[in-house]
Amino acid sequence: MWPRWAAVVAVSVLVGVVAYGIQYSGFDLVPNHWYFDSLGQHFPFEEGGFVADFGSYWIWLFPFGGAVLVALRTLWFWPVATPLERRLGIHLSLLLFSGPWFIRAVKQLTAMPRPMLLTEFGGDEAWPAHFWAEVFAQGGGALPSAHASAGFVLLGLGWVRYVRQKHFDARVGWAWAIAVLLGLLFGWLRIMQGMHSLSQVVWSLAVINLYAAAFMLPLWSLCNGHSVLHPQRNRPA
Repeated sequence: MWPRWAAVVAVSVLVGVVAYGIQYSGFDLVPNHWYFDSLGQHFPFEEGGFVADFGSYWIWLFPFGGAVLVALRTLWFWPVATPLERRLGIHLSLLLFSGPWFIRAVKQLTAMPRPMLLTEFGGDEAWPAHFWAEVFAQGGGALPSAHASAGFVLLGLGWVRYVRQKHFDARVGWAWAIAVLLGLLFGWLRIMQGMHSLSQVVWSLAVINLYAAAFMLPLWSLCNGHSVLHPQRNRPA
């Protein structure tokens, strides 16, 4: 299992390097400027409408609604599930529910504020000189993006299949790709609102990638790649 952990850490480090590069490249806030009304000194998409409502509220149906559905299916509506299959479902449900809350805790450790609060967007805060917050729970409250994690946490769906089968296939790849795309989409909606910068969205992927693996990889050694998927096929004739 250690080679897989090494791969997960390597991916998160790579994504983190990309996020760090964006953050200090001068491009981080450029997308925010695309949606900023310099004359009115505000972000129009933050003031209501579909982008504001969906980007702020409806996206939570994906992780939290998904957590409820997985829990119901695992504990009540799937009587033929093996104990291990139920355990996978429970881990997935907990991952979906707790992922965004974990990100909300992490963002209290970093100093980055929301773009809309910066002086260049009409706010009164300067870009911080340091990455980490000086005092816990007094951070900037923006890095990483919790709303982007509402999509990224769906990486757990791909992890379930990967752990079951013990090998990568197209369905695992598609599940992970869709989760990444949803996370980027949700994060972009927050960029449009001035609530996050691009690097804050990418940092969310780096953190959630590790968090999802921490929930699912410990079950790797319990799955044999066959009996979990089709237990009836392993019974003697």
